[in-house]
Amino acid sequence: MILTLSQVEALDLSHITDAAAHWQNVAQKWEDSFDAVHRESQYPGGTSWQGRAAEACYQHTGRDRFVALDAGDSLRDAARVARNGADDLHWAKSEVLNAVEDARADGHQVTDNFMVVPPHPVRAPQAAAHAANIGDMVAVLNATDSEVASNLTSAAAGVQAVNHHFKQDADPFGDVGAGLSRP
Repeated sequence: MILTLSQVEALDLSHITDAAAHWQNVAQKWEDSFDAVHRESQYPGGTSWQGRAAEACYQHTGRDRFVALDAGDSLRDAARVARNGADDLHWAKSEVLNAVEDARADGHQVTDNFMVVPPHPVRAPQAAAHAANIGDMVAVLNATDSEVASNLTSAAAGVQAVNHHFKQDADPFGDVGAGLSRP
């Protein structure tokens, strides 16, 4: 990805930290919800429920609860990866801006495409050194961005597995429902 100086300056990472907070919140809601459903499956509406269907329901909600807890862990991992990634990206952005500021403090102009223009031709070697440093920092920012994206994709894989589990397990009672009509 080719960035410009104005893009780096405007780089807002709040969407990553907001996503991390959201995932943390969703994980807690999932855990609370599945805990409640599992706990209350033995006493729907406050009434004790007995028999094969009750046992199957309790076992099924227990399995779903376990999957939801695992998904909550995956979401928390994704949130941790996002927070760490945002920190890494913030650091890399700062390094680019610090390198630009160093060049400017040394009397050079830095264009939006990171060209370093010396105040006088005799300062061209210093401008080239600043340009190389800025280029290195931009490369670090790009590499960090790619790494964060890859890490977030990997962290999200656990959550996607949960969606697959619930889609495949559409009949919550399996063959127990057939047993309800038996004497």
